[in-house]
Amino acid sequence: MIRQDGSRAADLPDSPDLPEAFSGAIESEARWRMVSGLERKDPNVGVEVRLVAVDATLGGNGKVTAAVPRRSPTPTVNGKPTLSPGEYFMVEVRNTGAFDAYVSVLDLSADGSINPIWPHPGIARGAQENKVRAESTEDPAKAPWRLVPFPYVYQVGPRPAARNEIIKAIATDVPADFTVLLTPQTRGQVSRGEAAAQKTPVGRLLASVTRPSTRGAQQLAAEPPDPTSWSTGSFTFVIPAAPPK
Repeated sequence: MIRQDGSRAADLPDSPDLPEAFSGAIESEARWRMVSGLERKDPNVGVEVRLVAVDATLGGNGKVTAAVPRRSPTPTVNGKPTLSPGEYFMVEVRNTGAFDAYVSVLDLSADGSINPIWPHPGIARGAQENKVRAESTEDPAKAPWRLVPFPYVYQVGPRPAARNEIIKAIATDVPADFTVLLTPQTRGQVSRGEAAAQKTPVGRLLASVTRPSTRGAQQLAAEPPDPTSWSTGSFTFVIPAAPPK
């Protein structure tokens, strides 16, 4: 399955489950495009996000034990930062709005998957605070960048072909963790974090495209007025194709 830009969206082998595989590939691609295209600016909760290349120290088990921002400039391709497979990165965010904001950061991978960066389901909720304070309400351009702290260090995986990758941030004026909406959940069950996120209109929107739909279910034809303030920010970088072995 090939996209209009020539990149490969999915390989679908000829097998008895081809119809289901094709349907799943279409749904995955539509979900990725919806989330990547989610754009909104609200002066109350502005958010910007960017990637920071880091030098990582590995322990005996191969896990990262420390990371520091790289001093050398990140190379670019057509004006976009580029990170090669195997390199490590962290993420910085800043609040350019008037209110404190709760920020969730997602990785929209070049393979069509959507993965959590911050907060992360693999880390205890009490150990991660995703509230970013408004520190420059007079001049948003002077808002300081804040590094999402260790252990939020990620490694770029191999890619069969060069493609853009997107880091997407969603900021709200009320607590909401959208990462749970992008992690496979048990059908018919809703986690506590997911229930909290679905209290916001943007959370319900994300849930509608990330959880399996119930065929024939009746839904509201119109969304009630949005009582929350929320914004999005995006950062695009390039991952070149991994060299052949």
